[in-house]
Amino acid sequence: MMMNDIQAALPQYLVRPVPAGETFGTLSKEKNGNFWIIEGDPQVAVMAKRLFPGSQGRGAGVAKFPANKRTFADLVWFLQRWPLQIANPDDFETDYQSTCRYVAKRQAINANPVQAAPDVVFKGELRPFQQEGLSWMLTNRRTLVAFAAGRTDCRSRLNRLIGNRRRLETRP
Repeated sequence: MMMNDIQAALPQYLVRPVPAGETFGTLSKEKNGNFWIIEGDPQVAVMAKRLFPGSQGRGAGVAKFPANKRTFADLVWFLQRWPLQIANPDDFETDYQSTCRYVAKRQAINANPVQAAPDVVFKGELRPFQQEGLSWMLTNRRTLVAFAAGRTDCRSRLNRLIGNRRRLETRP
C-alpha cells in the first residue's frame, strides 16, 4: 500500500497538522530518541502533561513524554489544536510515517476480524463472536480480559482455550 493510500484512509486525529503562523512553543525529540519534549507556553505544556500518559517535565512550559506510536498519534492530534515549531522535522516525519503505517495495519485488522479456532484440548463449541474474541486475544499481546467477580473458572477455561500460546495472569 502506498503512503498516499494510507494517508487517505487515516482517522481524523492523524491528519497531518498544517503549519500555522503562530506557534505555542517548540517540539523536539531527545537526543537518545526516547522522548518528545514540548517547550513553550506554560498552558500548552500543562495541557500536554494532562493529555499524555507517562508525561514528565519540571517547571512551567516543559512537557516530556515517551516516543511511541500511540503517544505520537496523540501528539499529531495535539499539534492540530496547538501548533508547535518542530525542531527535528526528519525525526517527526519518520515517526509520523511509522505511526501512519501502524494505524493503517490496525485498521485493516479491525476491519476484517479473523475467527480463531481453539486448541484441540478445548472441548466445546465457540460462537462466532467468541472466536473473534479469541483471535483478538491472540493477535493483540496486551489484551486485558475482565472476569466477573469470583469467576476463577472463567480464567482457567480461557487458559485451556488459548493453550500454551499465552497464559492469563491473575491480578487482584
